[in-house]
Amino acid sequence: MRSPCVRTPEHIEAIEILLNKPKEFHTKDLDELREKLSHEPDYLQDKFSEKNLRIAYKQKLADIISIVKHAAKGENLLTAESRVNKAFARIRGKHSFTPEQDKWLGFIQRYLLEDMLMEKDDFDLVTFTRGGGNFVKINKIFNGELDKLIQEINEAVLL
Repeated sequence: MRSPCVRTPEHIEAIEILLNKPKEFHTKDLDELREKLSHEPDYLQDKFSEKNLRIAYKQKLADIISIVKHAAKGENLLTAESRVNKAFARIRGKHSFTPEQDKWLGFIQRYLLEDMLMEKDDFDLVTFTRGGGNFVKINKIFNGELDKLIQEINEAVLL
């Protein structure tokens, strides 16, 4: 019988989704993961915040996705920058983009270095609006395929 203090990935649904159904892992799940890890388990004084996990792994720049995958599956620890750059190398290898599309991909890539995943609403943030864009405008630049591209980018980030 399990001790009530023992936690498994099932106790944090976002971990289960990340590990077993990454196509279903979204920004809200990443937020939940960060929130739950920073407050769980209750009996520890030093919670599992991203900062504390990075210290424990002696990897100041490791991203939270890598930390979870390393703990669960032994995968390599990556920085947010290397994870996002690998994702964009995959995307750029699969598609050809116009110079204007490539400009917006640069904005998206910089945004993901901080937040790791994105959704449609994120295009209304200053990162994009100060560049003269919003979802409607940028979606037109991507021929109405921006939702699909963002899903593909998010999936590539999670690999």
